[in-house]
Amino acid sequence: MPVYPDSASETERVRRLMDKGAPRYDRQMNFFDRVLFAGGREWACSQADGEVLEIAVGSGRNLAFYPEGASLTAIEFSEEMLELARRRAAELGRDVDLRLGDAQELDFPDESFDTIVCTLALCTIPDPARALAEAHRVLRPGGALCGLRARP
Repeated sequence: MPVYPDSASETERVRRLMDKGAPRYDRQMNFFDRVLFAGGREWACSQADGEVLEIAVGSGRNLAFYPEGASLTAIEFSEEMLELARRRAAELGRDVDLRLGDAQELDFPDESFDTIVCTLALCTIPDPARALAEAHRVLRPGGALCGLRARP
């Protein structure tokens, strides 16, 4: 397993980059979602059931794709991206508990969620192995971890 030195300062560096890039994020992702990941977000979110946690919600591009009845909590460590997600949730009329949070240190008790969703985000998390360990910690036995990742 890779070791990520000084992950706190790396997390802050990535947070600053995400905050700075937030105004352009959706415009940049439109191409990738259409050409490289067509249907991917829809598929990952369609797998969600019960109490759902989305890790690294970003601007909320997934919010429209969750099934009715899913109880959704979502975290993001960039305040600027989280504000975009809040606006998108309001536009969609989607009831979602949006929180500032770090996937590497989830602020939830063990076995809190039935489904964890993470799409195209592990590449922005300084210690992805730690984030996945945290996701498994808060996932209930028999729960599902659903995702979509960019291939190098």
